[in-house]
Amino acid sequence: ESLATCEMTKRGAQKVAEKPPPESESSNSDGDGLTGIFETDFPILCVQEEMHPVDVVVLASKGAVVEESEAKVEENADFFRPKVVVELEDESVRGSVKTMHVRGWKVDERVLKVLNLAFPLCNSLTTIKFWNVGLDKQLLDKFANLINRFNIKNVSLTGNPIPGGDFSVLFDHENSLLQQLSLRGNCLDDAGAQCLGECLPANQSLLILDLSHNRISSVGAKHLVAGLRINRTLLSLSLANNKIDDKGACALAEVLSRFALSHHEIVARRMYHAEKKQTTEVEKKPTSASQIAGKDRSKEKSTPPSKKRDVAPKKEEKAKKDEKEASAGRGKKISSADPKKRTKGKKLSEQGDDGAKTLCLEHCNPLVEPVEEVGGKKYILGNRALTNLNLSYNFVGEIGLAAFLATVEFQSTLRLPPGCGLMRLSIDRNCFPGDCPDFIALTGLMVVKDPFYTAADDDSAIQEEQ
Repeated sequence: ESLATCEMTKRGAQKVAEKPPPESESSNSDGDGLTGIFETDFPILCVQEEMHPVDVVVLASKGAVVEESEAKVEENADFFRPKVVVELEDESVRGSVKTMHVRGWKVDERVLKVLNLAFPLCNSLTTIKFWNVGLDKQLLDKFANLINRFNIKNVSLTGNPIPGGDFSVLFDHENSLLQQLSLRGNCLDDAGAQCLGECLPANQSLLILDLSHNRISSVGAKHLVAGLRINRTLLSLSLANNKIDDKGACALAEVLSRFALSHHEIVARRMYHAEKKQTTEVEKKPTSASQIAGKDRSKEKSTPPSKKRDVAPKKEEKAKKDEKEASAGRGKKISSADPKKRTKGKKLSEQGDDGAKTLCLEHCNPLVEPVEEVGGKKYILGNRALTNLNLSYNFVGEIGLAAFLATVEFQSTLRLPPGCGLMRLSIDRNCFPGDCPDFIALTGLMVVKDPFYTAADDDSAIQEEQ
């Protein structure tokens, strides 16, 4: 027994010696006991804010729960218990949170404060999904500041109706990097669509906007169209399951083909060209005194010192000769022997048009595009940046359908670069029959424009019909 007790004490001493000191365990932590890992620190921060601890569930790539201590979903009590579900960018690295899901429990100011403290731990966080979390106007503003502060790129606020809420605060920011925004099922009306449409012209980051399952009518659709007249970054817009009829559909079709400039747009176009002309003139003129002095010195060097005194008389003689030639040549036509004088203006105008086109594509300013006058109105090409539009489950009739058919046919006549123009159009489940000739023709045109279309698809479809 004595030998056994000695061996036990030796083993215990070895284990104690192998244990690292308590300071090394929390080398990444601070005085509050934080470890620098989101999954561990989030419940601790909740307790510090006098909240009930909220569990963090880590999902694998296939959606399976990684943590062994997580309870089964079948248990209803645990299913409705508040938790934060996260997806890791690298499953082998703890704390590499890429996506965060919050579903079905109330998010208040304390939760947003905890997230504000915990987000600096998530260097790879790009996506936040809040489903039915009970946001209001004040919380929406604080949430907008949160995502703009930490440069969140993808946001989903599905099922968060806010009466009179302005969701444009989510991307109405100078340094906003938001690329995808989902506002499904938020009871968004025409006033909310107007707020979004007013912020679209100045935004240059938003690529995907989902406004499906809301209460937007043709009035709200026209507000969005007003933003699409200038915006050239939005690629996908979903307005499925709303209240849009033929008027809204015709407005959307017009902005994608060509449209007439309004008075304010014509004035803005003239001001833009005037400012551009002034900037070019300022760039040509010497700006500093050193440049002016350098030019004067170069002129002095070019003229020999012995002939400096005779410069003024020679200038006067040359001026007299020019006057005689001008008086003798009055009324004569320009000879064809000097083609440069005749073609120089044309080349400059052609270069100006091409420069305007490239400037429009680079700087996304449609006001500098070439203008075509028809019936006393000035028309420019419409939005060719939008590639995906979903208008299914609305109230679009045959008039709106014909307008979209004309738009697709018009875009087909343009020489658009790859990736430009409408490629996907979902307009089924509306107020027209499925065997409508315009719908069949539109479907045939859009199938070819689909980027995932292959000739094998037509062969398989023919075989299925046979």
